[in-house]
Amino acid sequence: MVDTEAIKRQVLEWTGQSDIKSLDPYIHLAFAKFANFTKTLDAVCLGRLVDSMRTTVQVIRQEVGAGMPPTEAALKLVTLAEAVEADLVRLHD
Repeated sequence: MVDTEAIKRQVLEWTGQSDIKSLDPYIHLAFAKFANFTKTLDAVCLGRLVDSMRTTVQVIRQEVGAGMPPTEAALKLVTLAEAVEADLVRLHD
């Protein structure tokens, strides 16, 4: 959790402002910008994850077409699913 009062005190010190309440609008804007940045970054990461997953599935399909045993393909798909799940958990945290 972020201690906004500590941030405000530090900004007061840096800027020479005297009224801590005068910083509220700027602090709120900064947090709103950061939240939007985080959402955008998550969306980009999710898009890259989906693209990577599609590419891997296409490769596995080609390998099956070239004679890979279905059991080996199934293991690769399970490994892919586990990797995607782990990446999604990291994105959520």
